[in-house]
Amino acid sequence: MSERGVFAVDRGIFEHPAFQREPFTQREAWLWLVAEAAFKERSKRADGKVIHLQRGQLCHSIRFMAEAWQWSKSRVDRFLTMLENRDMLRSEIGTRIPIITICNYCEYQRVSLPERDKSGTTSGTRAGQERDKLEDTENTEITSETSSLRTAQTRLPMAGVEEQAKPRKRASRLPSDWQPDEDLKDYARQHLPDGRTCHHETEKFIKHFQSASGSTAAKLDWRAAYQKWILTASERYRDTQPRNGFAGAFNPSFEQRSGPTGARDAPRRQSSNDRLVEGLWNVMERFPDDA
Repeated sequence: MSERGVFAVDRGIFEHPAFQREPFTQREAWLWLVAEAAFKERSKRADGKVIHLQRGQLCHSIRFMAEAWQWSKSRVDRFLTMLENRDMLRSEIGTRIPIITICNYCEYQRVSLPERDKSGTTSGTRAGQERDKLEDTENTEITSETSSLRTAQTRLPMAGVEEQAKPRKRASRLPSDWQPDEDLKDYARQHLPDGRTCHHETEKFIKHFQSASGSTAAKLDWRAAYQKWILTASERYRDTQPRNGFAGAFNPSFEQRSGPTGARDAPRRQSSNDRLVEGLWNVMERFPDDA
């Protein structure tokens, strides 16, 4: 093992959904063996027998490891032989399923900070002792309850640095005096048929959420909630009402805007039926007797 120390890795990393399933490298296969080894004495049933595993031992068939690593069985066998020749593991063939012992397993499970300074100073000695108490976990398994990689009680404070917890934004109810600002009013005008509809949907939005209860009554972002409400309303009006602009507002807050959108009071364009009726009237006026 190198002098750079060790680090803790969750055993679930091999099934983590963020990583694509693909054949293991030799390094990944070795880490898998270390992760599969028993942290403490336990029993396992294999090949119809109960096998007692000591700390640092695992018991899997060649076929099982080949499927887990996406290797051939012959490649798994060659890899285990190579590791045994390097004194990285020992294999006991007592049954059809070998019992593999990871050499120096306790060294791999020693999660600690770098070796403390050897200057002999008082501060250095005390800091080293504290690190030994907090980080030396040779005989303690790191589980979801003991890790993170240490709980808040075991974190070492850094000199001159104070941890500041960022406040988490919480959902809140709609304020009693809430009204859409000008940006939200413009958003409503762009998606709804007219000002009367804008006012109506805004009133429905306010009354709905101020009278609601439960988890749906609180939102993290009321601006986004209002925009979603307007979009839903616009889908209902899309097929039932023509878009004639947004003039003629019922509420002054949605006042008529100049430009191409304020077209309610503009002269209506003649349709083909209007032109036909007008032509018939002209004929009747020119030939009243025939009519």
